[in-house]
Amino acid sequence: IFHVLASLVWCPAAVPDIYISLPVACLVIMLALFLGCVDDVLEVRWREKVVYSLIATVPILLVYSGPTTVVVPKPLQHLQLLGTEILGTHLDLGVFYLLYMGLWCVFCTNSINILAGVNGLEVGQSLVIAVACIVYNV
Repeated sequence: IFHVLASLVWCPAAVPDIYISLPVACLVIMLALFLGCVDDVLEVRWREKVVYSLIATVPILLVYSGPTTVVVPKPLQHLQLLGTEILGTHLDLGVFYLLYMGLWCVFCTNSINILAGVNGLEVGQSLVIAVACIVYNV
C-alpha cells in the first residue's frame, strides 16, 4: 500500500489505472449513498439532489480513460450529404460522452431514490441495472 501511495505522489503516470479507478469508483458510490442518507434525514429538494449528484460523479469522470466513441446505428451509417458520408461507423463524442456518463449516473441514483418509497421497486430496478452492467461488460 505504501508503494502505491508513494507512486501516486512521486510518479502518478507509473501507477496502473486499476489503483486509481477502483478507489474513485468506491468514492462515488459512497457519495451517492451519503446523499441518499442525507436526503432521507433532511428532505433535500430535488433541484439540490441533482446538483449534489452531479458533484458526486465528477471524480469518476476525471479518472475515466476509456474510449469516447459510439457505434452509429446501421440505418444512419450510410447517410450522405452532397455525396459525402456524414457519420461513418463510429462517432467520437469526446467531452459529450463524459457529459452523457455523468448524466447517466445522476439518472440511476435519482430514479432509485424516487422509487425507494414504493415497496420493493428499488430492489428490482437495482437488479435490472446490475444485470445490464454485467451483460454489457461480459
